[in-house]
Amino acid sequence: MKKLILFVILFLPLISSCDKQIDENLDGLCNCASASNCECAGMYQTITYDKAQNLMANHLVHIIDVRTTQEYESEHIEGAISLPLDEIENIKYAKNSNIIVYCKSGTRSKNAANKLLDLGYVNVYDLGSMENWKK
Repeated sequence: MKKLILFVILFLPLISSCDKQIDENLDGLCNCASASNCECAGMYQTITYDKAQNLMANHLVHIIDVRTTQEYESEHIEGAISLPLDEIENIKYAKNSNIIVYCKSGTRSKNAANKLLDLGYVNVYDLGSMENWKK
């Protein structure tokens, strides 16, 4: 029984982090220089409007709209660039850049965040839906 409890204690965090997501306040911001020594490597953070504003105020941040070009042109968050989900591999930022992604409903931004992690980016934040942005 002790071995089972020890197993659960040691491996539960690994199992629960399989979706590559971490939801923390920005006081726990990883801000990693590289994946090799980053405790958040392989995970992105889901953030709210307030957390995104805090991150933008305290760090250099790239905001990426992963919707289609037409959706971006109709409306977008000020300062965001358009990089549709199917073009996300064309991103040219440093791997330790702070990157916030968003879309219309949150599905494409989650996929973009995972793709960015696969490309080696370590400071990835998912705002989800553009509706999460207060105007």
